[in-house]
Amino acid sequence: MDTHTIVTVLAAFLVSAFLKGFTGLGFSTICLGILAMFMDLKLAIPLVFLPSLCSNIIVMVQAGHFFEALKRFWPLLLSAIPGLLTGMLLLSHSGSDAPKALLGVVMFSYGVFALKNEIMHITPRQETLEYRLQLTGTCLRDTDFMRNRRKE
Repeated sequence: MDTHTIVTVLAAFLVSAFLKGFTGLGFSTICLGILAMFMDLKLAIPLVFLPSLCSNIIVMVQAGHFFEALKRFWPLLLSAIPGLLTGMLLLSHSGSDAPKALLGVVMFSYGVFALKNEIMHITPRQETLEYRLQLTGTCLRDTDFMRNRRKE
């Protein structure tokens, strides 16, 4: 990687980590959005994957209920596997413009939704729905990481 790319990645990580510390969420969303402006998603996704995973584990440990959270959200983690496989397939058969456009639409929609609505309280029924929707999220986020590992 050249110096410009390294500085861009570090700046994206710094901004995303600051906002993660300030709000408690958003590292991968913000970081991927910033990196997607400057590089291909097939490079940006693996760069975001490990720091995002680590920051989420750190937050869970610091909250003091790591095993409770793991017990509660194991369906969410398990549902990432089919999404990962589906996303790998979709990303491997597409160019870089369509996934970037889709990422932009999803981020814009999420921003509008967040600005127009009050704080959301998630019921157990909605939490179950979230597990099903995780499939879609992992299609966009985690897919290319595994595909790039296969090439090595």
